[in-house]
Amino acid sequence: MASKQKPADKAGSVSSVDAGVVVAQRVVTTYTWEKWVPGPSASYCFKGLSPVGARAGFAGCGCIIFILSGYNASLFGSVSSVDSYREIVGLSSGSSHDSVILGIISASYWLGVIVGALFCGWISDLVGRRKTIVCFCILGLVVVPLLTALENFAWALVLRILNGTVTGALDSATLTWSAETAHHKRRGRAIAMELAVSAYGAGFAYFSVYGLTSEYSSTVVWRLPIAIQLILIFITLALIWFLPESPRWLIKMGRISEVHEVLKTLSSFDQDDEGQSETEAIQSAVESIELALDVERQFEASSNYFTILFRPDRFSTPRRSWTALLIQFSAQFLVGGGLIAAYGISVFETGGWPARTATLLTGVTFVVVATSGIIGAIFFADRLGRRNTFACGALIGGILTILIGVCALYVSHYSETDNALSKRYSIGVVALQFIWGVNFGLTWLWCAFLYPAEIFPTESRSMGSALSVIGFALGAFTCNEVGSYIYNAITYKAFFIFETKNKTLEEVNNLYGKVDENIAGERPQDGGNTL
Repeated sequence: MASKQKPADKAGSVSSVDAGVVVAQRVVTTYTWEKWVPGPSASYCFKGLSPVGARAGFAGCGCIIFILSGYNASLFGSVSSVDSYREIVGLSSGSSHDSVILGIISASYWLGVIVGALFCGWISDLVGRRKTIVCFCILGLVVVPLLTALENFAWALVLRILNGTVTGALDSATLTWSAETAHHKRRGRAIAMELAVSAYGAGFAYFSVYGLTSEYSSTVVWRLPIAIQLILIFITLALIWFLPESPRWLIKMGRISEVHEVLKTLSSFDQDDEGQSETEAIQSAVESIELALDVERQFEASSNYFTILFRPDRFSTPRRSWTALLIQFSAQFLVGGGLIAAYGISVFETGGWPARTATLLTGVTFVVVATSGIIGAIFFADRLGRRNTFACGALIGGILTILIGVCALYVSHYSETDNALSKRYSIGVVALQFIWGVNFGLTWLWCAFLYPAEIFPTESRSMGSALSVIGFALGAFTCNEVGSYIYNAITYKAFFIFETKNKTLEEVNNLYGKVDENIAGERPQDGGNTL
């Protein structure tokens, strides 16, 4: 139950002539049950932390959380290939039915991500960003050991969903926390760096299983990689106590006295005038945030999941919400991020590489993506702009994926007739896949998360970040569950333009419709020759 304390001291409780909004007297909002929620209280701020230390701490904590996210996203893609794991869950026959069920276990993780993000978007507005992260880290300390010890299919399915719940909540809370604490001139770089290193986590998930399978054949091959997550969770729990709470959440809850200390620690304000003191600059930043929040409240900005998606308001919140959701869905399912995470090994196997080599190459691809992402974060995030990044990344990525498909086709086409040529095309698949990784890392890897974290008003930012994570999860879930059926159904065909090489004019005539049953060269059943 919420209780109201006396109004907090604040300057700026005056009307704004320009906005036509009266800034309301701020009242501290607390909850009687809040003290029982684990984590640093809203009033707690570690003393002695310099602005440089704060920025480094936020970067480190955010990177650890997203490494954990990337690791989890790809972990069961590699674990599912281990024979001892298949035997434990009772799916070792190698049939198509078993492959589908294994895919369900992997895809169930994304259902958990959706649940975790939804819950986080609500709870982080009540107890703060830090307490939310601590709560789900504690849940992770319970879930991961149980997942490591799994002994049957039902066990794996339920714990994988809970594993996703932890990751989805941590992703959502961290995105909001990072966006609300970073200086606006460094925000792009800060968040982009966190997202870039997530690909290192994905790569490590493949390397860990690859390395262990070369030395061991027991269940340690997949149990140890699952348990490694605990190290990252413990590091996150240790760091969280040194870092300040989101200043925008503190102001939203009426905790003005704590905000000044937090902003001083973060140094996330501008001293625009040469004669302006640090105290004046901080007060100006506080008043600016307060005014924006009061404008949102006066004009009833959407503040729950239904209204931010479907109720039009003066802040175009539904447009922001659907933009965030669809950008993340596109990054996973349409641009290709989720496809490589789910089917990276299959792509290389289609390119003619054996399973173990394909696993290694997939891990290297993620390292390439992550390294490119760091370069993109440093040089492009705050310079190139978001729209240009999206457009360039999608265009180049689309061209590259077409070329990868064509090369993979020719690998299969020449595998029995010309091994040397087939090998050259398989090398082409690897080269193009790495180039795709560079392009994705420089563009969509970080921008697809950064943009949604920026565009929401304070009242709905935590839920907006949750929606972006949900879009990410829906895209990945679609890749896992629908992608395999789509790609098995798709074949390589020539549309509109038929191949006329080495055909008589009469045979060419029949390509567009059978004219005479007696004319040789019947129209192909598939509507055209393969490329």
